[in-house]
Amino acid sequence: MWALVAAGARGAVWSGEDIITPAERLNETRTKEGRLADMMSARGLGAILLTKCRNHAWLLGGSDTRIVFAQAESPVWLLVMRDGRKFLVASNMEAGRLMAEEDLGGLGWIERRYPWFAGMGTPQDERRRVVDDIAGGAKLGCDGSLAGTEDVGSDLARIRFPLVPTEMRKMRWLGSRAAGAVAEVCREIRPGMRETEIAALLAAKVAKLRITPTVVLIGTDERLMSWRHLTPTEAKLKRYALVNLCAEKWGLVVAVSRLVHFGPYPLDLEARMKAVAAVDAAYLGAARPGATFGEVFARGAEAYAAAGYPEEWRNHHQGGSIGYFEREALIGPEGSEVVVEGMCLAFNPTLPGVKVEDTVLVGPHGPEILTLVAGWPSRKVAAGGAIWERPDILVRSVPPAK
Repeated sequence: MWALVAAGARGAVWSGEDIITPAERLNETRTKEGRLADMMSARGLGAILLTKCRNHAWLLGGSDTRIVFAQAESPVWLLVMRDGRKFLVASNMEAGRLMAEEDLGGLGWIERRYPWFAGMGTPQDERRRVVDDIAGGAKLGCDGSLAGTEDVGSDLARIRFPLVPTEMRKMRWLGSRAAGAVAEVCREIRPGMRETEIAALLAAKVAKLRITPTVVLIGTDERLMSWRHLTPTEAKLKRYALVNLCAEKWGLVVAVSRLVHFGPYPLDLEARMKAVAAVDAAYLGAARPGATFGEVFARGAEAYAAAGYPEEWRNHHQGGSIGYFEREALIGPEGSEVVVEGMCLAFNPTLPGVKVEDTVLVGPHGPEILTLVAGWPSRKVAAGGAIWERPDILVRSVPPAK
């Protein structure tokens, strides 16, 4: 992970795992500022205002401006002018820390503070006053619904792809660690554990790496057979469990799901697992640059039908692009989004009791799977002219009764 260490007047430098260097981070942010400049020119905008934490992480090369994790909007705003000037608009509580610890000065950001008590109860109004003062009447685009601005949220979602090389490196790191944590949990849990205990174990593992679990779904036995979105309950594990994680770091997100069964599992479960693996492989085989999301979806729908489950795709979304949000856009019958090289995808076909989910990075010839773990059981499935290694159910011995 990245750690921050003091660096005098310069602010801070990245250290630790050396995922990217400060110079690489600067180049990453300049590339993204160029994309924003092109968007402003195309839309006739004088400035772009970013208010959401995930968009801040994207633009700043992985910086975290959150305070309240449950809120999508940041307590600080970023204003990018068409002439290239960039402003951090923040209260005196946040501005200094972000400029120093996130080295925003080194990225060329200009600080604009306001006192935390100005506009008591309506800090957004005070931030807006500062923004309007800087913008001087320029036509504003914004990543949300803010009066007097144009909503450019959908435009931002498009220009987040393709990922730049440093983002790809971060996604590989994150995918490996997230999948490793899920695999460890599946190998450590025991019958009798509550779903909430399993969720806590998973959260603790990723927290040690300063990875934020944004979605943790744990389902066991009868619940796993009945529902597709399994928020953890006090139900106790008997024989069968799903462990599902969406993990976020540097604003980037990966998704991974795995299944574990104590003792041999029944033939009907084997048939459904074989089917979802075939559907997932069909999605992966179709996910080539230039394909529309609708075309990718159609290959999976055909695989559902070939396996004898023609209507099952209707019972749960099938995944789609992933990056700075858990899903940027979903595949579906009318999906018009286009797969591009440098896009990340996470498909998640399901049937009662089974699910396959990995995060992949689209290369020039197809997807690279980022969340595989050595030693996990798998099955090979042919689709789209390739052989795909898809995760299988981990079978563990039934522990002796205490």
